[in-house]
Amino acid sequence: MKTILVFASVLFTAGIAQACVGFSGAYSTFRPVAGKYHVLVLDQNDCKTVAVGSFQLDQQTSVVLDEIEPKIFYTDKDNTKKCELTSCRVFTTTRTGLEFAENASIYINGTTCKYDRVAWERVDTWNLKITYRIVDSSSTCRQLGRNASVVMKDIKHALY
Repeated sequence: MKTILVFASVLFTAGIAQACVGFSGAYSTFRPVAGKYHVLVLDQNDCKTVAVGSFQLDQQTSVVLDEIEPKIFYTDKDNTKKCELTSCRVFTTTRTGLEFAENASIYINGTTCKYDRVAWERVDTWNLKITYRIVDSSSTCRQLGRNASVVMKDIKHALY
């Protein structure tokens, strides 16, 4: 009986430490820019890499424009050689998804703020929540708090 409890405890603890959440899909915030929706395409075949691409979706006609085929851009630390671009982001898995370092800026709530980490998680079966760790010291960015999140909807389920 002790052997079974120890095994179950180890299995449960390992499951908490690392999650393999599927992020494959095409996502958009559905906020048009110049009459088009930007769509982020993620293709995750395993828990080691995620390919990313994009396209524009015409707001009126739903015609796909400016398509960029997905290429592996996110890898875990043991699979960086699978990167298909000149540089990639190395992610770590978390209890609810994945996260990675990235120093960039995001335009959110009418202001541009710098961030240094990004976390992805599923909001539900179809939608993707992206959380940015804000490091900008400007007063408008500090009002957002330590984190700012954006929910992107899976276009296959948001349009129909």
